[in-house]
Amino acid sequence: KTKDLNNDKDTDDLTVSTLTVRESIAYDPVTGQMTGYTETQAKDNQSTTAIREDIVYNLLGQIKSYTDTITSTLTPGLTQTITFIADFPDSYNDKGQLFHYQETKSETGLGLDVTTITTREAISYNDSGQMSSYIETLDRDGQAKPQTTRSGITYNTLGQIKYYQDVLTNLEGATDLITTVAFGYDGVQQVLPTYDTKGRLLSYTEYKIEDDNDKTKDLNNDKDTDDLTVSTTTTRSGIDYNYFCQIIHYKDVS
Repeated sequence: KTKDLNNDKDTDDLTVSTLTVRESIAYDPVTGQMTGYTETQAKDNQSTTAIREDIVYNLLGQIKSYTDTITSTLTPGLTQTITFIADFPDSYNDKGQLFHYQETKSETGLGLDVTTITTREAISYNDSGQMSSYIETLDRDGQAKPQTTRSGITYNTLGQIKYYQDVLTNLEGATDLITTVAFGYDGVQQVLPTYDTKGRLLSYTEYKIEDDNDKTKDLNNDKDTDDLTVSTTTTRSGIDYNYFCQIIHYKDVS
């Protein structure tokens, strides 16, 4: 309580309570490995229930796949079904950490019927076991297919993110656009984000550069092959949350 670890000008930096109840735990009768369970978490005035089924392991006891069915008191009537797969030849590194996996999430109910496939690979970690970089590809119904390369992730001593850089491209749609976003940076130097005692962001700065990925073509018909270079610094502050920890207010300055 002597240091301001989350940059909020208060040395009381984190107080979060979570009640977790796990029940209906099932095991493989031969291996003794857990194959399913029901877990309910109560946190921030809402309750989430996840039914995990069909857990499958590789020969090292590492998880290869499972299916979660998730409901929440925050969104009654909405069901999320997530299928996790880590059955690639490079799914785990030599330290047993995830290196390559895929999640397929289906959201149904409340007028929604959307499927999103997320593939994350080339995951690296720092010496503390925290994720430091990865490549992520999203494939969602009715949208472009973006790919994000995130690198340079750093954390404060509470495990909250201080900085990262994203390089975003599209595998479909606007394929010649490349966007670089530096979180916790103003274009000159790093700027620490601020978190509240529940671990939620209160303020942050990011620096974004939008550029064209193809310098050989005149894509915008201006007789110059350098078609786009726009940089923007945005500071978001005064982030406020409702009773359910949803953002209800903030101020952006660009």
